[in-house]
Amino acid sequence: PVPLAQNTPAIFAKVPVFICPSTPEMPGDYGPYFAPIGFPAGQQYNLPRTDYAPMRGIHSSLAVCVGLPQSNTHNALLGSNDLINRWSVKFGEAVDGLSNTILFIEIAGKQGIWFRGRNIAQPPNFINLNSFYGDWNIARHVRGLSGADPNNPEQPGCSVINILNANNPYSFHPGGVQMVRGDGSVAFLSDSTSAFVFSAMLSRDGGEVYEMPQ
Repeated sequence: PVPLAQNTPAIFAKVPVFICPSTPEMPGDYGPYFAPIGFPAGQQYNLPRTDYAPMRGIHSSLAVCVGLPQSNTHNALLGSNDLINRWSVKFGEAVDGLSNTILFIEIAGKQGIWFRGRNIAQPPNFINLNSFYGDWNIARHVRGLSGADPNNPEQPGCSVINILNANNPYSFHPGGVQMVRGDGSVAFLSDSTSAFVFSAMLSRDGGEVYEMPQ
């Protein structure tokens, strides 16, 4: 473990390809996370951020928008209902097709909490902690959001992209976000993409029929 382990220099090294060039400089302090497990309180551990997050599935708030039961799904390419062998998803399980399924998507600007272009974070108590590329908790269940109230940024609704960067696709360039599909291809996803189409693109085995957004 950091800070005295042999690989500490590597752990603290920034990886430029993991950061979108349009993202404002943000902190990546994991001190508030490490202190309860015995690290010195008040000490900063600035671990390198990533603007690209793996996908587990959709949150219950988005599920109801697309006619699914009101519960989280775990059928994105990096999600699993198997809590014992949780890393066991195989290509063959992506029956919707790897080219039709999102693997990583842009969730930029952590540890800030960005709501419709404004950073509403109040450090150190209110931050988007899961920002380090080596933190398995960066994987997300994407929510359905109203986007109506900055005082209640997670208010449920059926909007998805460029509303809030806590769990949802978010970028600092106009029009949408970057995504990586299961076949390794990179594409731009418009922020006007409907909740249904986004959810269909996220599931690996939903069998949905949709038109790929341009």
